[in-house]
Order: sequence, then C-alpha cells, then structure tokens
Amino acid sequence: MKKFNMNNFVKVKLSSKGAEIKNMINSDTNQFFENGGIKNIKKLKEDYVEGDIYEQQLWIIMSDFGSCLINGSESPFIDGEIYFNDDDLKDAEV
Repeated sequence: MKKFNMNNFVKVKLSSKGAEIKNMINSDTNQFFENGGIKNIKKLKEDYVEGDIYEQQLWIIMSDFGSCLINGSESPFIDGEIYFNDDDLKDAEV
C-alpha cells in the first residue's frame, strides 16, 4: 500500500466546468482584494479554458472543486483524472 500527503502538488486538466469554477473563484478573490484596497498583489488568472493544466496542492483542489466531486456531477477535470508525481508516493502499512 502507498500513502500520499494532501499538501503535495498535483495537476489536473480542467474541463469547461472546471475552468468556469476556477475563473469564478479567482475573480471573486481578485475583487475581494481590490475592495479591501490591496493594490500591490498580482491578480489571479481569470481566463482558464478547457484543457488548461492547473497545478496546486491536493487539499486546495479538493476545497475549490469539492462541491462537484460527487456521483452524477459534471467533472471539473477532463476524464476525472488527477496527476501526481510518483516520488510523492510513500510506502505505508494500514
């Protein structure tokens, strides 16, 4: 058996639904900073499209897309796949 830490980075290929969700989250975050008067911060990307690769820690991806990671929902990732580095897998006993 193997284990994988949720703080490790993974990659996903965004579906059209995933791109829509990520753009909405980033737009809301950018607006929050702007409304708060924070000017010296790089704006988050708001123009993801289907097929874009998105890389982030697994727990953040689960938080951002968790509401549509259920049976019957349109997947935010192409083919429902999450890509990870083999080196991040560690031996484990359960």
